[in-house]
Amino acid sequence: MTIEIRSADLESEIRGNTLSGYASTFGTYADLGSYVETFAPSAFDATLADPATDVRAYYQHDSSMLLGRQSSGTLKVWTDTRGLGFELELPKTSYANDVRELAGRGDLGGMSIGFRPNEESWSTVGNRELRTHTSVAALIEVSPVSIPAYGSTTVALRSLDHITTQPAIDGRTQLFRARFAALNNRRVSN
Repeated sequence: MTIEIRSADLESEIRGNTLSGYASTFGTYADLGSYVETFAPSAFDATLADPATDVRAYYQHDSSMLLGRQSSGTLKVWTDTRGLGFELELPKTSYANDVRELAGRGDLGGMSIGFRPNEESWSTVGNRELRTHTSVAALIEVSPVSIPAYGSTTVALRSLDHITTQPAIDGRTQLFRARFAALNNRRVSN
């Protein structure tokens, strides 16, 4: 079973104990070295329609830092024309307080997702190969992260008036870091 982790553009907002925004946006690209990739607007439809889906929110992909869970009602995920939206009720834990503070200061770079790929198509954009995920087999997690793979990621406190833009990191580096974290955490999701 292959689990892939990708970061995406995020405009998020914190209101009290709630972090909301987009964990993945449609029509944006991540540079993964030998190719670029994106998600089709239908990519998450099947997994979100499956009643067995129980997406979790972790801080920095670390399963020991659980922030919320779909089955408990503390995490809501959906898609609309813009992307994969989320609303996360942050717990009263020290690391969730860190998330709140870092997001409010603009230190968190965005959101990232962990998923199992399913159907995809290949084409070109400019002179690069483009991998488009047309469906994912499972959406496993969404995570606030400090270094997302997709560029121009923003995080704001209470309103979008004070948006901070973070530079993008090379997609291969983000993928390496995410896989390293996943291997160290030994997460297995079905």
